[in-house]
Amino acid sequence: MFVEPSQINVSIPLSQRYGKRTFPDRIDYVHALGHDLDASASPESIAGVARHWHATGQTGCLFARLLARTATSTEWPSAVIPEATDDALRGISTCLASSVARPEVQLVSLLFPQISTVADVKGLVGALAANTSLMFFEDRAVPQWVRVAGRYDVGNGVLAWLMAFGPFPSWPPTRRGPVFELVVRTKPKREGIFEKLNQDPTVAHLADIDLGFDTAKTSNLFDGTERATRDVLGEEPDGLSAAKTTFSFEAELWDAAPGPGLQRGSLADEPDYPPAV
Repeated sequence: MFVEPSQINVSIPLSQRYGKRTFPDRIDYVHALGHDLDASASPESIAGVARHWHATGQTGCLFARLLARTATSTEWPSAVIPEATDDALRGISTCLASSVARPEVQLVSLLFPQISTVADVKGLVGALAANTSLMFFEDRAVPQWVRVAGRYDVGNGVLAWLMAFGPFPSWPPTRRGPVFELVVRTKPKREGIFEKLNQDPTVAHLADIDLGFDTAKTSNLFDGTERATRDVLGEEPDGLSAAKTTFSFEAELWDAAPGPGLQRGSLADEPDYPPAV
């Protein structure tokens, strides 16, 4: 199921300005590469576009940008799922379980190039919740919004927080990736992680990955991440852009989309990461 991301060897236009910088959107990649980013594209190209976008830094997270530029496809493997068939859904659970067991794998990208509408997302997430080891619930504490939380059990009661990226204008700019993607942390946090991060051992997040830097370097990256995230967002982070929120949609659009919705839950009691990560 995992593929090797293609290298992007052409110049990608940067049509979107957030704060002081410009970034590419889905259409920029389509124009530069000469093909759409749907299920007709090669899995390697889809994975390459997603990795290239993370390396631009639009997420605001300098740690993620560095990982996207330096991590091998063994440390950060990508799976492209063009259709949510029964076999594909079973394959997701299998590849996640194997990634947890392999010590070199730190996170996994699950890419769904066919997903482009609210209805698509609602249908896919419902299928994932019903047929894979991924767990989802929806929180309606923010007026007029549905926040969806995705979680994955990496063992011993540790839940990894999923982060979603995708081509949806209503999503925070830090989450507006060119392809719908779920990124899953596959390891619990180690002891003695950077002091400004969430220290709760029962949750795992992309920010927990040890890059091997000393405290001074990590502190500089952390402070830079906070500045970059606020710059891209154009405001202070909130409940829609928070790490605990996998993704969010306007409640009116979510409820109008076909499907029964997800189990209700609450994000209020879950611990926060710092605003930027």
